[in-house]
Amino acid sequence: MRMHSSHVKELLRGSRIALVVRLLGIVATYLFTYMVSKRYGASYWGAFSLLLVVLQISSVFARLGLDTAFLKFASEGIALKDFSFVKKLYVEVFRLILLSSSLIFFLVFFMSDKLVFLLLKNSSFYPLLNLVIACIIPFSLLLFHAEAFRALKRIGLYMFFSQNGVYIVASIFFSVALFFLGKKSFYLPVISFALGVTLLLFLALYLWRIYTSNFSSQNEKKVLYSELFRIALPLLFSNSVAVIMGWVDVVMLGYFLNTTSVGVYNVALRLALVIGIVLMAINSIAAPKFAELWGRKELKELKNLAISTSKYATIFSLPIAVLLMMFPESFLSIFGEEFIVASKILVILTAGQLVNAMAGSVGYLLQMTEEQKFHRNVVIVGLFLKIALNFILIQKLGILGAALANFTVVVFWNLTFTLRVRYKFGFFPFYIPFFRGQHE
Repeated sequence: MRMHSSHVKELLRGSRIALVVRLLGIVATYLFTYMVSKRYGASYWGAFSLLLVVLQISSVFARLGLDTAFLKFASEGIALKDFSFVKKLYVEVFRLILLSSSLIFFLVFFMSDKLVFLLLKNSSFYPLLNLVIACIIPFSLLLFHAEAFRALKRIGLYMFFSQNGVYIVASIFFSVALFFLGKKSFYLPVISFALGVTLLLFLALYLWRIYTSNFSSQNEKKVLYSELFRIALPLLFSNSVAVIMGWVDVVMLGYFLNTTSVGVYNVALRLALVIGIVLMAINSIAAPKFAELWGRKELKELKNLAISTSKYATIFSLPIAVLLMMFPESFLSIFGEEFIVASKILVILTAGQLVNAMAGSVGYLLQMTEEQKFHRNVVIVGLFLKIALNFILIQKLGILGAALANFTVVVFWNLTFTLRVRYKFGFFPFYIPFFRGQHE
């Protein structure tokens, strides 16, 4: 196996860029989490987390899976130097997402009074919910542009616009506003986040125009909506279920317990997700490379690249995981003494994220190689499993139950994808340190 092929080198080179941007975003994210949780407490942070659930889920349905479909077709188009098709595809997908996100905005807006009592159980959060709902359209378009830059292999921009930049702008605005106001404002965290989304969308629009200014539009090749939605709709189900899966424990904690429990759990979850920094950076360049290699039928290089993602993700994630599992109280105490109760939760969530790193980019590998329906089905099964486990375990064990449910489903998800890759491509992408012969 040529572990240093040109594709693997491109993966590592692109991942380094993505990792730097991601680290900046992580610092901003945790700075924002720290400032809000320290000044407003676990209950407010829990409410803020639940508001983000509404935004994330709304945005997934607003994008209809079209952003990921754009990534696939645009990556193939760029590999074939069909730049005019890429430009046409961008315009059509932009229009579709603008229309769908507008419809989702009105739907969620008319449901806002019910959502505030279902999730937050406190009418004082109603104005904050409306501020978040106003972000649905710009947030959806922003995430679409993140995938668009990913197709161009502008990995730094992809990482910046896929929410990292939002927290950078939000942290700056929040800090400056606190300095001049001299006291905390109930609306300030949400306003800071909304401002970050809006400013970054305008920046993304400007940069896309700059980077594609030399793309010709003379080609007569048309965008086939049937082909676009053939890929997009299965991805919509996969992506929506994946996002709901990522937030279902938070939602059910809010429903069965309270916003304080949500806040404590969410901080532990955010710390555990630090392990995923390297894998996210790798995925940012691996996904379009998978699509490119699959389109060219370079299956040997596809195998080499997939194995490399799991190897490097594991090597760089393992030290972080060990630190988090050895000193959970020390890391949690940074956000306040009331968060230390989540030490066991942090250990369990960290173990799950380590398994995720060891599996590498298996999810994207399947999505980019005509296995999006299988991916969708596995994610749906995982969702129902997670809902059932949370329903049972949260009522018995509280936030510890939510952590156990999270761990179980992450393991199920990654091992199932790994077995599918073994069946389709004939190798195991799962990387276990010091174990030889694991990829046969």
